[in-house]
Amino acid sequence: IFSGADINLNLHWSAFPAGTDPDGGYLNPRAFEIAALGAFQLVDRRPLCGRYFDLETEMAVFDDLADLREKIAYFRDHPDQRKNMAGRARARVLAEHTYRHRMKTLLDCAALA
Repeated sequence: IFSGADINLNLHWSAFPAGTDPDGGYLNPRAFEIAALGAFQLVDRRPLCGRYFDLETEMAVFDDLADLREKIAYFRDHPDQRKNMAGRARARVLAEHTYRHRMKTLLDCAALA
């Protein structure tokens, strides 16, 4: 499904019924899964987005509903940019964010304990 969509909307759960929680401190696994597939995504801005992805070249984020609408319209009309960003995000995930990478980090931390 993700690979077949032009634009994947990746929303994080929010306790704020009027919108998203800009201070939510996590990035969901879906962000990495969509990227690993080489699919383009628009993500509600999270503090950790910029830690794991370049927000100019790998992942598109939005801040509110007006920004989301604007970016959907923009990226709908720029398929080459979507493709390039999705490809860069996929390369980043495969190089740095697979389960193998996470398991190595876990084992390294356990060895220090």
